[in-house]
Amino acid sequence: MPSLATRHHIEKRRVDLVKRTDAIDASYTAGGAVLSAADVGTDCTITIAAHTRVYPAESGFPTVSLAAGGTVTGLTFATVYYVYYDDIDMRDTTPTYHATTTVLEAQANYVAGRHALGPVTTPADGAGGTSGGGYIPPGGGSGGTAIP
Repeated sequence: MPSLATRHHIEKRRVDLVKRTDAIDASYTAGGAVLSAADVGTDCTITIAAHTRVYPAESGFPTVSLAAGGTVTGLTFATVYYVYYDDIDMRDTTPTYHATTTVLEAQANYVAGRHALGPVTTPADGAGGTSGGGYIPPGGGSGGTAIP
């Protein structure tokens, strides 16, 4: 049987993980439309605008300002993509963004630290750009789509 100190350490880590999971689940993005998609010739690119990730005040985690300039490239035309990033420490200001066509994979905490940004539809071949992103909180961006 583990020592009392070891059991206390394990319990503290479990509580910390639950607090992080709850804060991510209740978080959202602020800053307007976060995602845009463009036809770049033979495929599409999603661009992520600067935005703020807001965690609930009672969680004790600070709001994080994420820099502009993130992209996801090589995407198919006229397809709904769900954009996310992984940040278990909840402080990365330049995360690596990912896009999937499977909504479940993009859900907050699908894996520990996953943050959802929301859906965006790439334009049809030869069409103009599109915008999107944001889920109705908790777990995603403000003023957007209800999380299925």
